[in-house]
Amino acid sequence: MAAPADSLSVANGGPGTLSWVAHFVRGDAWLAFVGPNSGTAPATLRIAFNPAGLPMGVYRDTVIVDAENAADSPGRVPVEFMVHPCQPTSVVPNAAALQDSLTTADCSAPHRSKSFARVYSFTGAKGDSISIAMASTVFDAFVTLDSSANDAVTPLATNDSCTGGNDACLRYQLLPVGGTYRIEATSAGAAQTGAFTLSVTRPRSPDATQSLAQLRGDSVTAVPTGGTTDQATVVLRGVVTDPDAADSLRLQVELEPVGTAFTGTPTATGARVANGQTAFVAATGLANNSAYHWQARTLDQTGRAGPWTAFGGNAESAPDFSTSIPVPPNAPTGLGQFQSDGNTAIAVGGATTGRSVILKATVTDSNPGDQLRLDVEAQPVGTAFKNSPSGSGAPVANGGIATATLAGLSDNTAYHWQARAVDQTGRASGWASFGNNAETATDFRVAVAVTQLAFTGQPSNAVAGAAITPAVQVSAQDALGNTITSFTGNVTVSIANNAGGGTLSGTVTIAAVNGVASFSTLSIDKVGSGYTLTASATGLTTTSGPFAITPAAAKQLAFTVQPTDVPAGAPITPAVQITARDQFGNTASGFTGNVTVAIGNNAGGGTLSGTTTQAAVSGVATFGTLNIDKTGTGYTLTASSTGLA
Repeated sequence: MAAPADSLSVANGGPGTLSWVAHFVRGDAWLAFVGPNSGTAPATLRIAFNPAGLPMGVYRDTVIVDAENAADSPGRVPVEFMVHPCQPTSVVPNAAALQDSLTTADCSAPHRSKSFARVYSFTGAKGDSISIAMASTVFDAFVTLDSSANDAVTPLATNDSCTGGNDACLRYQLLPVGGTYRIEATSAGAAQTGAFTLSVTRPRSPDATQSLAQLRGDSVTAVPTGGTTDQATVVLRGVVTDPDAADSLRLQVELEPVGTAFTGTPTATGARVANGQTAFVAATGLANNSAYHWQARTLDQTGRAGPWTAFGGNAESAPDFSTSIPVPPNAPTGLGQFQSDGNTAIAVGGATTGRSVILKATVTDSNPGDQLRLDVEAQPVGTAFKNSPSGSGAPVANGGIATATLAGLSDNTAYHWQARAVDQTGRASGWASFGNNAETATDFRVAVAVTQLAFTGQPSNAVAGAAITPAVQVSAQDALGNTITSFTGNVTVSIANNAGGGTLSGTVTIAAVNGVASFSTLSIDKVGSGYTLTASATGLTTTSGPFAITPAAAKQLAFTVQPTDVPAGAPITPAVQITARDQFGNTASGFTGNVTVAIGNNAGGGTLSGTTTQAAVSGVATFGTLNIDKTGTGYTLTASSTGLA
């Protein structure tokens, strides 16, 4: 278009009011008034040019302005409109943004016939990509990318809006061939003009990632530099930016064990976020008890990556974080069983001489800092394990030998046992059985050493010659008074305090059964009070409590005070006494029957006078009035009682 402006000024140089009206001489469609074409001076008359459908060439018309009674009326203003091809202006991608304007002097937009255009060109290689951004505050921008100067060819891409405003953009357009490409910077509306900015950029690499952080799996709680996490996942975070404002970006990280150099190959990539936002990436499947260092970079949607940035500001030989993930301990190894002294080993199937055993094992855990204890379960052979501890020990350092004590074991019992390791959090390993033998076999047997004997069935008062009942019992015991049921040795009893000078009869040596020797045939033949027995076995002795032996039933009579020589007719003094005795010669103190005396050998033919029948008192009949009336030498007396001689 040749016209330098699109408006005319109507002015009044004289007095009064100047009214005017304007029209075109030809009135072709390419020229039109914008707004009123009549009015009073002063005024501005606006005209618009529409190149739509016009072939190349020059177009002319005249604006006639009539003002009645005005000097030199009508006024004539020639208009010339030239339609010419767009001449591209060369641009260099990635240069500073262009500041330009659409005017009525610009060419008709090749692909928007009712709009003006500024056309730019650049050289691209096959496979390149280009981004174009156009923005204006006064008109609605429209941008077109084309690879041909032939306006009839469909362009590669067009865009009217990026953000919903007056901007237009084409992001990362792939250039299919090498050569010259043209950019139409035009308007969405017909014949719009005004200032605009245009940037033409090849995709640029993202910036270095900022504000790196390492977090627990909740993506909130920080893991300090050099710190420890108890999870197998860490979330790594960073702020991602790019010179290309519209880029969407990802966070990439490379995570390596300390001691392994970075290779520059990402090990994890996060989801896309907008430019300038915080991005996250989860690193999963971390090895336990390992130290890691990591670096991060930003990746745009074209695959371009920013520089790597190492986390922590520390040497790469130092850990950025370490893992210590709680896991159950390993099953204990090196299981051993020992006497209560903790040093004397008990062979598989061997015996312990106490009611407690010390069990040991090596305990280990994948977490080197764990403290571990030993749990043990022992059951009598024939009783299945319940997988419930019956004993535990104090914690020891990882890899140490832990001990556990089993106390209160039953004597004369065979046991099998198993063990497990437990850490300070309560996590437990599987159970490990001792002995490498069948669980029906004995791991150890309890045979407690005898330290004392005790009369657990004391001797009771008994009749002379009769068995002491209930049976006397002597038990083999430990120091706490528990019967040692495994003891089967001989126990021998004898009289300790022989209160009546008696003799102990019956079986006096008995083999213990389940630790107890029972004596059911013991008897003593002589009466006495305060008898005691002693029991002995394997160098041990004990003494019973006191007991008494009472006389048996009367079996015989005996003159315990014999008749003496006296004058005829005088009482025999001291008084004659007849004692009822049992079969062992003990006074039958319970006998109260009548005893009768008579002359046995009547040496002088005398007569026995006085009371010749007396009732026994405590087994003794006393005759204080006996006398014989005739002298003689060799007299004897006889005594008798019913059933006794």
